[in-house]
Amino acid sequence: MVQEPASIDLLYQNAENLAQAFSLFPRKEPASVINGLLTEHQIEIKLDQLHNMEIDAYIAATVAPTEESTRPGARDVINALGAPVHHEKDFGPLYTCELEIDFHGTMRTVGFITQDRAHATGVWGPEHHTEAAKIARGFAIRSMPIVTFMDTPGADPYEEANSSNQAHSISKLITELCHVDVPTLGIIIGQGYSGGAIPLAASNMLLCLRTGVFNTIHPRSLANLVRRYNLSWQECAKFVGVSSYELYKQGNIDGIVDYDPGEDDKIDNLRNVIVSGILSIEDSAKDFVSEHPEILDHYHRNIHRYLHMSETMVAVHADSPLKLRTSPTEYPNVFGVALRHLRYLVLRRRIKATSTTQYGRLVDSEIPEGELDKRVHRERREAFLGWLQEPDKVLYEDSLNKVWKNFVDKRSQVGDERGRIAQLIFGEPGQNYENARKDLCLVAGLHLYNRWKASSKDNIAALIRHLEDDESNSYLLETSDIGNVKDLLTVMGTGEGAFIVMLKSLFSFEGKKLFDQEFIDEKNSEFLLSQLVSELNLILESENLYEASLLEGQNLSIQTQDLIAVLEEAKSNIPLNRLLLEDVLWPHVERKAEATSETSDKDETILDVIQSEDVRDGFAIECQNLIVFSIVYENLIGDMVSVARQAHESRTLSAQFIEQLLKRSVDEACALTTFTGAEKEEIERRFAEWIEQLAGHSGCASFLKSVEEWIRVVHKDKSDTLFVVISFFFEKLLPEYYASIRTGRRFDGKIEPVRIGRRKDFWNRLTIAYRDLLFHELLTREKRSRKTTFDTLLERFVDSFEETSSTLMSANPVSFPTFRASIESALNNDIRPHGLITGIGDFKTETGRYPVGLVISNVHFQAGSIDNSDCARFCNLLVECARKRLPVICFISSGGMQTKEGAAALFTMAVINDRVTRFVRDNDLPIIMFGFGDCTGGAQASFVTHPLAQTYYFTGSSMPFAGQAVVERNLPFTCLLSNYLSLTSGAMRGLVKHPFAMELDKELRAVDPAIPLPTETIEQVVDRIMAGSLAAAEPVVLQHSTSDEDLIRPIQRILIHARGCTAVKLVSRAQEFGYGVVLVQSDPDMDSVPADMVRDREGDVLVCIGGNTSDESYLNALSVLSIAEAEKVDSLHPGIGFLSEDPNFANLVRQHGINFIGPTVSSMETMGNKSNA
Repeated sequence: MVQEPASIDLLYQNAENLAQAFSLFPRKEPASVINGLLTEHQIEIKLDQLHNMEIDAYIAATVAPTEESTRPGARDVINALGAPVHHEKDFGPLYTCELEIDFHGTMRTVGFITQDRAHATGVWGPEHHTEAAKIARGFAIRSMPIVTFMDTPGADPYEEANSSNQAHSISKLITELCHVDVPTLGIIIGQGYSGGAIPLAASNMLLCLRTGVFNTIHPRSLANLVRRYNLSWQECAKFVGVSSYELYKQGNIDGIVDYDPGEDDKIDNLRNVIVSGILSIEDSAKDFVSEHPEILDHYHRNIHRYLHMSETMVAVHADSPLKLRTSPTEYPNVFGVALRHLRYLVLRRRIKATSTTQYGRLVDSEIPEGELDKRVHRERREAFLGWLQEPDKVLYEDSLNKVWKNFVDKRSQVGDERGRIAQLIFGEPGQNYENARKDLCLVAGLHLYNRWKASSKDNIAALIRHLEDDESNSYLLETSDIGNVKDLLTVMGTGEGAFIVMLKSLFSFEGKKLFDQEFIDEKNSEFLLSQLVSELNLILESENLYEASLLEGQNLSIQTQDLIAVLEEAKSNIPLNRLLLEDVLWPHVERKAEATSETSDKDETILDVIQSEDVRDGFAIECQNLIVFSIVYENLIGDMVSVARQAHESRTLSAQFIEQLLKRSVDEACALTTFTGAEKEEIERRFAEWIEQLAGHSGCASFLKSVEEWIRVVHKDKSDTLFVVISFFFEKLLPEYYASIRTGRRFDGKIEPVRIGRRKDFWNRLTIAYRDLLFHELLTREKRSRKTTFDTLLERFVDSFEETSSTLMSANPVSFPTFRASIESALNNDIRPHGLITGIGDFKTETGRYPVGLVISNVHFQAGSIDNSDCARFCNLLVECARKRLPVICFISSGGMQTKEGAAALFTMAVINDRVTRFVRDNDLPIIMFGFGDCTGGAQASFVTHPLAQTYYFTGSSMPFAGQAVVERNLPFTCLLSNYLSLTSGAMRGLVKHPFAMELDKELRAVDPAIPLPTETIEQVVDRIMAGSLAAAEPVVLQHSTSDEDLIRPIQRILIHARGCTAVKLVSRAQEFGYGVVLVQSDPDMDSVPADMVRDREGDVLVCIGGNTSDESYLNALSVLSIAEAEKVDSLHPGIGFLSEDPNFANLVRQHGINFIGPTVSSMETMGNKSNA
């Protein structure tokens, strides 16, 4: 692509330097220019308060208000403005409208684009971003100022959104809002997180309501990224500073509106801010035009390009969703161009970088200890102690009540004398009692396991410890031990005694609210009692509260004095701590010696049951078995690839695999303190007996089903179909394995899951899940090989490389503690401490060499995450390339924006996006993007998918909007992998072959024979674009092609897709002819006559297709086909009804090399049309 020599646009060249000194309010306080903003003094006062707050108080003051379900949304705020509303558009979480607003006597129409939390909490999908871009463009054409309201936890990162180009739609919206030629005013009215917020924040002026928050990602997601540092999400929130006051101090917003949603008395402040804000932006544009004559030259260049567009730009815009204005009437004037340029200067000013020479390394970086473990422990203990206060009543749990009554009955019969006949009929009383006791322990254990769900393993271990030391634990408070709770809280709240002051200091943030008189008056006694007892019990079981200096003058009971005398010998602090509470807070806390408890049958709890002498020891063993069960379950999830491989390839799990799984699990159990003193062989024996007891219990299936449901929520990143296989493992395979060891019978390990339930398309999804696991294994191995790095890319493609802006690095703008440690580690290991490396060199292909600018990801540092310095580096390179008339080639693999830089990282998305637009449009130069490895997050949603970039992806690249570390949800590779997404319109220009993994395409096709594969190399793409051709080669998709002649063969094995009497007839005839039969049946039909005909017959297979209705079972064409391929049938009989008359299904079956027993496809199509028939 030959470029005509031209001088560089001065406006473009000077933008980087001008941005550093630019200010919306030179030498003025924003509040003095924009009516309705908080003053600097007010902000400083609040900043001091936030700085001195404990972490929980900080969260309550900042994050919590924006997450309240009752908080008014964008539509409510707009209605409160009281202006006439026109042209409303309500598109779920996207709400837009036009308002007629009084601008000091002149009525003007202002366009509003908002995120409405009333729908899907304000989460936008690709369709919303695309529609918002269209509406913004319409507002700009009509010369209407645009106001945006941000209120979202982030953009939709899930399967459907990824499949529909979510990242591209965000990039397009950023591009459109950076490009509009009207004033744009962004206001954060609630949550402003992630890629969902940054497009609307790309404005001439960004403001925030008092309790608005803004950050790269939600602190909960940030905590996932730094989990190894033991930081809680609450700590992460305070470190980055998400509040409006901190954002202002950091320079990330331009002012704070003295208004919050619902404050009708302050709505005038918001109205004034909108009016004076827009007027101020327009005044800045006028000043800029008068003070910077180069903008007129820039405008003349724009007009020239508009009138004389090059062939290259015509080709670029022909395929780009970002369209040029075609009508002279719509073409922007010079003030519109100034507004656009000023917007860039505002955004660029927020980017902060330093250099390696300026970076101070005199002080060692310190990483805080982190309180995640403490928080998790406290939350779990709080929940467990709360349960001890109010354990489940036996009466209200049907299964528990039934076995308890049976146990009581059988216990009363122990010792009864029975004759032989009576024993034969009713059983031996002693054995009946033992069976009832085991049954009671089992049911109680299963009940608690599913009640506690994700905390079950920890709570069961805690319950074991509780039963082992029930004497000390009996000193824990119960709600009945407290007299008048409001009186007690008032006494504690106003009490200034040393012990009471110390006691109150040990309460949690939430617990300290109990001493606020307004809070006491507002809440009912039951709530206060529950909260107080929970807090006090946590304190009772912590450190010893006794300190003589705090108890001077306090009368201590004789019992208390006796325990103080033997303090060093005490095993637990609970008894002494309880007695101290009684002494200090008497008569509000009842003395344990005085407490009486009479439990009626109606009030019997599960805790009473398991603490009874007859049950206690047996239940402790039950708890140990449940812990082993939990470990085995987790290890199965960890071995999901192996499980899925065996399930897919042989539909079996080998005895060797199960043996190794159990051995590893028992070894893990032996290492726990819960099993101290237990022999390994004894643990194995007990667990084997327990599994067989569980399998024979009537509640086994429902128990495993419940476990499956909640554990899928814990492991959101795993396919739910694989958990069905795990449930079948415990229900059938593991009992059969133990039975085979006990009896010496052969173990076949056949996987035949039943009770699939309403999992539509189960077998096809199981195939996809297995395929995804193989993809993950393959691509993880490829990434770990580290073949594709900055060095290898340079060696392969570039000569004479000269690095630019090499000393730039992140200024760590919010001093996030773990980020500095990463920077230090990189510097110590001679690794560049930034995510991008830029420079100029000669790109070499087989047919040519091209001087180009280069941007290459530095995957060795923070997975190539892009920080502020990378943004500055990128912008500097584009200026240099514009000056030298060089195209730019990028190789990007990035984990997204550098989240540890706080909100500032978000603006790198808008800044780079805008510079790419201006580089391509103003300089008539191409930018070629090659995504590889993991190309996610802000990099993907800002410039890699830029509508004017020529974007290609390496084969085998992962290109989701958000990475798995942030999105805890199972995302199939069909919505992540570049190969599949290459078939999605607008996802990319095309695929390219991997330059360093020549066998990768072959390996990908081994996993999925139908996966699209590239035909072009990187060199071929570069040569073609440089020659002026933008049309990419289509990926190759392997099509199944089976001729009718291929299907003329003897029938050996047939899949019967039918039910009822039709299935009976077909199975009978197939068996009569000696064919192998594979019968598919829905959940309700698994006990039908045809199912019984094949269930135990040698060579025949019964497969549950799931579902309770035909739509959930027999009409699932892809599942039927998956079963047919897995069972290696050569023919399929569709029965009658269902899919039997669907020519598409018949064609699909035959395309997969399976004979469809029925008419030809053409005959079915003809007879399916009434006119033709």
